[in-house]
Amino acid sequence: MINKNLYKKIQENIPICCVDLIIKNSKGEFLLLKRKNEPAKGQWWPVGGRVKKGESLEETAKRKAKEEAGLDVVLKKALGVGETIFKNGPFGNSVHTINIVFLAVCDKKYEVKIDNQSSDFKWLKKADKSCNYYVKKFVEPGSRMKIVKMSE
Repeated sequence: MINKNLYKKIQENIPICCVDLIIKNSKGEFLLLKRKNEPAKGQWWPVGGRVKKGESLEETAKRKAKEEAGLDVVLKKALGVGETIFKNGPFGNSVHTINIVFLAVCDKKYEVKIDNQSSDFKWLKKADKSCNYYVKKFVEPGSRMKIVKMSE
């Protein structure tokens, strides 16, 4: 675990490497979580988070699915690279992330158990008005490797 003060300094000075997951169920729906904290507080967002030192991108993706949604997933492919830049992060400073986005599937018993970072979850068949540009670009039919940038 990184010390809070050190992590704040890291966020102030360099981009953070993260993964995001477009998790699909057996009905072809994808999962979004409603964020309780900054950045993107109150927004619907995919499961994801920071890569830990020594952890592979695939290991990070599986860990985040389990931690944030209580799901065991199988990674299918990388969909692309995303980049987010938010003015308001968890420490009141800006946050810049570089995100590798994976398509994943969960087993037939996809009972979601959100952690304390989210207030709600939903499964969607297709992107709707609650989805921001970043999410829409990765859930469009025929998604393939691309670079998607979202700024607050």
